[in-house]
Amino acid sequence: AGEFRPAAESGRDLPEHRCGSTAISTPAAEPDSYRVRVTVDALRIRKGAGTSYAITGCIRDKGVYTIIKTCGNWGKLKSGAGWICLGYCRKL
Repeated sequence: AGEFRPAAESGRDLPEHRCGSTAISTPAAEPDSYRVRVTVDALRIRKGAGTSYAITGCIRDKGVYTIIKTCGNWGKLKSGAGWICLGYCRKL
């Protein structure tokens, strides 16, 4: 569960989410922000919401982080560091 491989190495194509004003005609109502706790030993931070985006960092502390925007199963970090996969987090 804690092992990460790029989609190209995993042998399968993963669907990508496209976030933006043109992707969704009516935005879903979401809270302005919420907190999550990382549940894995290493969680990659990416430039955008999907595995095709470049890696900008890695969370290794299983800490609590604030999410300010979501796109599919991805959350944008309040710090501005990038996006994380919410499948590896627990909402607080």
